[in-house]
Amino acid sequence: MQNTNDYPLSSERVELSLRLDGMAIGQSNRDSTVPVAMDTVSTVALPISLAREATPERLRKLGSGTHTFAVRGQATFQTPIGKRKVPFAQEGAMIFGARSMDSSP
Repeated sequence: MQNTNDYPLSSERVELSLRLDGMAIGQSNRDSTVPVAMDTVSTVALPISLAREATPERLRKLGSGTHTFAVRGQATFQTPIGKRKVPFAQEGAMIFGARSMDSSP
């Protein structure tokens, strides 16, 4: 979470969905208070409930290589002027698993 304000925030709820290579992986709907310091980026880890399509076999196939991801959701923050709902979305590519090291000179 990035807070570019000159005052601290506190999240009250985070809702998100995750897709890998276009497949629904899961979602998180979480009520929890997380302080977010002013003018900084805070890393937050959230548990995800797996989607029906995210079978063990499909998840194993996603365990290595480069895969596209898409995260979409909404966070609710408590601010000095009241609650604010902030939508977010990010897409990109990530490398999963260990990358092989070429030992040739």
